[in-house]
Amino acid sequence: MFFKNFNRTEAKLRQKIRQGFDDCVAEVVQQSGTEDTFFLGLIVQSAIANYYQSLKNDNSLKQLCQRSNIDYNSLLDEECRNALNKYLE
Repeated sequence: MFFKNFNRTEAKLRQKIRQGFDDCVAEVVQQSGTEDTFFLGLIVQSAIANYYQSLKNDNSLKQLCQRSNIDYNSLLDEECRNALNKYLE
């Protein structure tokens, strides 16, 4: 039972973080008004980095993960790499 709840909590958290990365990228691309792929790449990378940093500094998420025995830093790093790979390759 514990592992089922653990996996469900981690999966929900990952889903929310992924959606957050997707949303911030979509917003900056829409607001940029450019089709220059180099410039868009810089904008996307910056948006991902800013979102990552805001999550990294979020104490409430850290505490939630600690209570759920989830390695927040590893999870966040992995999801950030996934977003970078998704949008910048």
